[in-house]
Amino acid sequence: MFTRGYTLDLDYRRTAKILREASDAGWDSLEMEGKEAADTAVSKSLRKLQKAFD
Repeated sequence: MFTRGYTLDLDYRRTAKILREASDAGWDSLEMEGKEAADTAVSKSLRKLQKAFD
């Protein structure tokens, strides 16, 4: 289903699991897209991604 706007409804835990299983030991990147200001949107996504790797 397509929705307009940015959402944080991504499966960060699954993403972290896939990267761990692939023996990812390098850098990961986070891309920002959406209407929210980058300084708030990126920090929200980064916190969620970091929590998924804990």
